[in-house]
Formats: sequence, C-alpha cells, structure tokens
Amino acid sequence: MIIQIRIKKNCPKTYLEKITRDRFMAYLSRTVDENEINNVILRLVSKEFFTPPQKITLDAPDPENRIIEIA
Repeated sequence: MIIQIRIKKNCPKTYLEKITRDRFMAYLSRTVDENEINNVILRLVSKEFFTPPQKITLDAPDPENRIIEIA
C-alpha cells in the first residue's frame, strides 16, 4: 500500500488526519525539530496502520510531502 502525506508545521499538537483513502495530512507541533520529522511521521503511520516501523519505507520528494510504502 502506498500513501501520500503532506506536512504542516507549527501546529498546537502532533497528529495524522486522513483526507482520502491514500492521502493524509500530518500536523506537527512546534516542538518537533526539523531533524526528527521523518521519525515522527513513521511513528504516526505505524500507529495508524498497526504496522511495525520496520515494514514502512519513507521517501521524501520535497520538504512538505512524503510518500510512504507499507509492506
């Protein structure tokens, strides 16, 4: 399964919102550092799909979008 995630920073809290079946919006709080964005997204996707992080592949075509492949 492949999903697309758009990132919005400086929000009050960190969470993942489902837009369509394969598109999500990741809202990241102000405390999330630029270096740990990928780790936070992996944790959110892992929790949403009940999948261990080892089965999730993350690709970042640009700073605001991520493409996730779940094995």
